[in-house]
Amino acid sequence: MARVSVVTRTALWRVEQFAQYADMPVASVYYQISLGRIPGVVRFGKSIRIDPEVAIPALRTGDAQ
Repeated sequence: MARVSVVTRTALWRVEQFAQYADMPVASVYYQISLGRIPGVVRFGKSIRIDPEVAIPALRTGDAQ
């Protein structure tokens, strides 16, 4: 079986970190994720992380939310 490695330049954020940056309630972030409105979402089993390099530009241009 081939191994796949993923290298990112920045660390992935927890939902709580993104909510604080976006000045949104954590529950609202989870809701927006469930609707597919926040780009850069990475799922690891039950854990959800957000790639800030993708999500922040979308927040600034209004593509997120």
